[in-house]
Amino acid sequence: MAVPVLIKADIGAHLHQPEVSPDVAIVARIRRGDTAAIGLLYERHAERVYETAWRILRNRSDAEQATQDVFIRALPSLHQLRDVSTIGAWLCAIAARAAYDLLRVQKRDARRLVPLDQADAAPAAPSPDPLLGDHLRQAIATLSSKLQIVLVMYEIEGHSHAEIASVLGIPEATSKTRLSQARAQLRQLLAPYAKTENSNG
Repeated sequence: MAVPVLIKADIGAHLHQPEVSPDVAIVARIRRGDTAAIGLLYERHAERVYETAWRILRNRSDAEQATQDVFIRALPSLHQLRDVSTIGAWLCAIAARAAYDLLRVQKRDARRLVPLDQADAAPAAPSPDPLLGDHLRQAIATLSSKLQIVLVMYEIEGHSHAEIASVLGIPEATSKTRLSQARAQLRQLLAPYAKTENSNG
């Protein structure tokens, strides 16, 4: 028996419907007020967010705190995310900002606790990690949030300028400019340490 044309068309349309990604479905549920979906979002991205924070903070407890902060910060702004497919990178960008915010607070508190006669003592030896040594992490923490995010997403997370532009809602040229500015400021901030190492060598 022949299948009516209208039924054929309906079947074809159903078969060719694009598959909805888990993130898109989860975010849609959260936007509708489904609080259970928040846990699903956390389960999907918490590990990657934690890894981003840990690479900056190098401390498990601090990284866990930053991870919690990320999801607290992200939920109220979730409606602003235009491309849900980039939510992983978006959350990692927030993680980087949260981690550097925590570094700034820790640095400020440490200065309050250190006696004045020790305030100018030589800093501890930098970490062997060439990208996230102590001096470098502290220097990055002094950058503006706009420069921090682009630097971390490009240098640490490995995102392209096109991806960064999509996540942050900025032109690619702006991403490239901010990266260049961040690198220039870091070179200036780290110059004294480079001179010290050269003189010791």
